[in-house]
Amino acid sequence: MTVASARANKDQKFLDVAFHYKGEVDFEDVSELQKSALYDVRVGAQVMIFRYDEKFAAEWASGIKTTSYILLIVPSTVRPEDFSTIRQALSKGAKIVGGGSGPP
Repeated sequence: MTVASARANKDQKFLDVAFHYKGEVDFEDVSELQKSALYDVRVGAQVMIFRYDEKFAAEWASGIKTTSYILLIVPSTVRPEDFSTIRQALSKGAKIVGGGSGPP
């Protein structure tokens, strides 16, 4: 799926997740996800903001400096609170369209 084809489908939204990956489980099974709100699919740069919880902040403060990011495109009926792992999001029709890592 390309962003251009997704853009034509108003039934989908972008959602960004962030997590500190420690290699203890498959990345799709990490349950400490920090999730953005749902965003309309647009072509071009888009800032996606998410709130982080206290555990995420404590991990950062303790020295974990690399965060993993996964960009999902989800059906517009899926809400961030509907899943707690990437695997669960995928089972609800989400697709991974990008990923990477970096600060914070």
